[in-house]
Amino acid sequence: MEERADKGSIQLLLEAFNHFSRVSGLQANLKKSSFYVAGVPEEFKRQILQQMQFTMGEIPFKYLGVPLSSRKLNIQQCLPLVEKIVTRIRCWSSKWLSYSGRLQLIKSVLYEMQTYWGQVFLLPQKIVKMVNTVRRIFLWTGSAETSKKALVAWDTMCLPKAAGELNIIDFAKWNKAAICKLLWALSHKKDTLWVQWTHFSNFIWSTILQWLGITRQVTNWADEVKWMAQHVHNGRLRASILGFLSATVIYHIWQERNARRFQEKEKQPVQIIRDIILQLHIRGQGNCKWSRLLDRLNQYPDRLLLYLSNHVMNA
Repeated sequence: MEERADKGSIQLLLEAFNHFSRVSGLQANLKKSSFYVAGVPEEFKRQILQQMQFTMGEIPFKYLGVPLSSRKLNIQQCLPLVEKIVTRIRCWSSKWLSYSGRLQLIKSVLYEMQTYWGQVFLLPQKIVKMVNTVRRIFLWTGSAETSKKALVAWDTMCLPKAAGELNIIDFAKWNKAAICKLLWALSHKKDTLWVQWTHFSNFIWSTILQWLGITRQVTNWADEVKWMAQHVHNGRLRASILGFLSATVIYHIWQERNARRFQEKEKQPVQIIRDIILQLHIRGQGNCKWSRLLDRLNQYPDRLLLYLSNHVMNA
């Protein structure tokens, strides 16, 4: 479970755990429970540990069989996947299997072992190469020992049967396709909470940029921050207004997130956009340099006006 690192939130979390235990009769196993925290003082961390009586865990850690990290997985963290495949090969009596039998094991058992990781992470190229090497060696020699024996190139064997080959799935391409499934979910599955929140933030920021006369495709927040860093420090008037609006948008989005999560209150994105624009004009009254540009921005964005007009007509 995730929780904010403050005393009130921790107490509410413990009360929920205790209430669940009383109702269900189940007790949490503290030996199997770990506590992960970051960005808080050491004294506060000790207080939380004493209150929750959990052991202190460190990032990265394993969850449901895969490592979780605050950064992109490195090669060392992905090695357990390769070791797991090698261990499975060594426990088989594969020396008595034909090429056809080994091929079926590669397509079924070994493929399923790598599928779970491939749907969660974009794996490093070196790990993908190591997995392909292990599968290639197993197919031609029946073991996991290092060997350069190969009657046919691996890329050729990944071609479809219509081309006269074995139709072994290319792990690198399949890994990218599986990750692209998440992008498809962002554009189609708008019923889930995290997808809704992504569209919510994107709508607000893209509307503000359109209002400023900036035409660009909004991507993820990491790219947006890099783009902002390149455009808000050039000393121009528009850059200072852009910097103010970016900070205001982030503040309002985070405030809305907390209101929905902890107070069960909700604002429509158009209302938040109006608040952001109003806050900009209030700030601009005390800045004479902004007045000329704000005079040209003395109206709501077209996207917002269209929404308001449709809302009035439907009412």
